[in-house]
Amino acid sequence: MERVVFTLSRSSRSGTTSTSEDGIFKVGTVRCRHLGSSEIDSWRDQIVIAAGNLIALDFGAAHPRSGSPLPVVVVVCDDSRTAPAYFDLLKRAVKQHVTLNIPRVGCQGGSPATVLDRAIAEHEKLRDDGGDRDAVWALIDMERDPACQRRAVDAKKKGEQRGIKVALSDPCYEVWTLLHLEDTGRQFNDCGQVLDRVKQLWQQQFGQQFDQKAQADYSKIVPLRHEAAARAKRHYEAEDQSRTEVYKIIECIEPEGNRGQAERGGASDLSV
Repeated sequence: MERVVFTLSRSSRSGTTSTSEDGIFKVGTVRCRHLGSSEIDSWRDQIVIAAGNLIALDFGAAHPRSGSPLPVVVVVCDDSRTAPAYFDLLKRAVKQHVTLNIPRVGCQGGSPATVLDRAIAEHEKLRDDGGDRDAVWALIDMERDPACQRRAVDAKKKGEQRGIKVALSDPCYEVWTLLHLEDTGRQFNDCGQVLDRVKQLWQQQFGQQFDQKAQADYSKIVPLRHEAAARAKRHYEAEDQSRTEVYKIIECIEPEGNRGQAERGGASDLSV
């Protein structure tokens, strides 16, 4: 269980500040599973406080650009482990031509609104830095629940109004994983069915079980991302029953002119 020690300041709606004698309210050790309305990305990232009028202090969060002259692509995911595990590996494969950042949103992921809020915050950082080749993506699942789908679509509309690129997956991100393993746009009743199919094909193709999706060896499929992107684009444009817009993130990260460089790097780039 992750523990983070942090401090908070309190501000009133009138703009005046009410503090303790030393100027801050000290908050001790926090356990992630007991955060409630607080969300801790990681000990290196920002602390976002959603309750009351508490304002989070920046706890060592790095600027998305971090001094890099390369274009920056930020991918904010709605789960805390699975998609970030994949993009962390991709980050190493494309590091020669793009800086890829994957900020975490809470210990258990986040709602579409939470993901969008974090994406907007990341976009503001990049906009202040003036990078015209930068992009911020929010990755959101639609699920099979009508209410979830409405929230996802609403987040996409709001995000686009704020300059955020939103990639929806129907019903879930695991469709993207599946498209590395087979070419399909068939209907799945829920995310569990998608995951079952991933497990089946993973065992067949790699001879390994796919039990804990956050701990899977995604280095086996990251080199297949361009084929997966072509499949995803085809099924998305055909409006098939299962589809994902994650391929758009791949196209953003690796335009045609940069793909050869990443492919020549090969698997060795994934282990650095």
